[in-house]
Amino acid sequence: MPSVTSHETDMKWRARIVSHALEWLGTPYKHQASALGQGADCLGLLRGVATQLGFKALPHNPVYPQQLRAVHGEQMLAGFQHHCQPIDEPQPGHLLLFRMRRTLPISHCGILAFDAQFIHAFEGRGVISTRLSDSWMANLAAAFALPEPL
Repeated sequence: MPSVTSHETDMKWRARIVSHALEWLGTPYKHQASALGQGADCLGLLRGVATQLGFKALPHNPVYPQQLRAVHGEQMLAGFQHHCQPIDEPQPGHLLLFRMRRTLPISHCGILAFDAQFIHAFEGRGVISTRLSDSWMANLAAAFALPEPL
């Protein structure tokens, strides 16, 4: 009987993450929300998928005025650094953090899917799948692997 390698286990885990993220497609955008089919913002999507998978410790999305966006971006990054494994070369199932412009703080996130697509919640559009274009890649600030819960 062939043994399952850690690489195969990782691939299966990441495929589960993508599968759950796909379930959220079409969920309306709602700031501060994380409810499948009812409403989510970008961080709420990641938290919702992680919760579905039994992982409880992703950072919360605080209410913040525009002038605190930089602080929020750093808090988001620190939360992911604390709870997840940083990744140099993102693969499907990895969590992506973006700056909307290279000089701005981190303010957006999503989940890398297959075929160079990523799933994210975008104001005015809801949870959608978008091509991970060169412009999105240019604004990629960090990528993380969500660890399998114990």
